[in-house]
Amino acid sequence: MMIKQRCSHGGYNWIFAVTAAFLMVGNCLFASEQAGASKEAGYKIFPLKHISVEQGKNYLAKVMTGTVTHFPASSALLVTAEPRELTKAKAILDLVDGPEQFVVKEILPISAARNMPSNEQIAAKFNPSLTRGISIGSFSNPPRQDADTKAIIDIHNGAG
Repeated sequence: MMIKQRCSHGGYNWIFAVTAAFLMVGNCLFASEQAGASKEAGYKIFPLKHISVEQGKNYLAKVMTGTVTHFPASSALLVTAEPRELTKAKAILDLVDGPEQFVVKEILPISAARNMPSNEQIAAKFNPSLTRGISIGSFSNPPRQDADTKAIIDIHNGAG
């Protein structure tokens, strides 16, 4: 014997209404979670070509806040930070990830940085006989990649 059960149109409407209510409540909870989350946090993976993961971590530890970890099974760094710090990390790694050696250090306190010449004025004092010259940039405006000599001079955590 077979029993056939029918659901009237009102039953379908009730199921639809309950499902819609759950979806709306779920969306509201999801939106409130997102509103509480930091909109600034982000991450970026930086593959390294010339320097080791440890060298990259050491360079970044000197100039940025955020988390820098080795991306598993690769020669890449995973950097988690605010967008401004990610920009800084990219500028530094683009500069130091090459066959040349670089030094990252504080050159003067912020009080003296106000009297310092501009990056362009500093570059003009160097040997103009370099084929592609010198390019001095900042964290937000990195040096040209095709320059013979590259540097970043910028203010970081109250120091130049």
